[in-house]
Amino acid sequence: MANLLALKALSWFPEHRESPAVKAGAEMLLSHWDHTSERRFFLFGAGSGFRKLKYPFVWFDLLHVADVITRLPATRQDARAGSLVQAILGRRDALSRFTPESVWLAYREWEFGSKRQPSPWLTFLALRVLRRLQD
Repeated sequence: MANLLALKALSWFPEHRESPAVKAGAEMLLSHWDHTSERRFFLFGAGSGFRKLKYPFVWFDLLHVADVITRLPATRQDARAGSLVQAILGRRDALSRFTPESVWLAYREWEFGSKRQPSPWLTFLALRVLRRLQD
């Protein structure tokens, strides 16, 4: 989680997006995804809880990792980043909308706090990740 948050912060600064530290951090996240069935890194797994679509970005989860990874030019062409995005796209409905799969009850009044209907905000976030890969 600390790695994810550090990469997220560094991604806001163009001069750091391709630094050795950012590349190493991104490689750790992508390697974690690539070897998810074999091991857990630093007590964090990438199992069913990781794969649930949720917001806000306060957890170590699929959409949060994909959001950060796709901010980095060096990782956008990586097949593992594409695999992250495919895992997200597999959760869209027939109208290409996304519904939260896990909700923190403190946010139940927000539109992204309901597992019963598609969320415009979650849909925006997922499609933004896809757009970054297409650019």
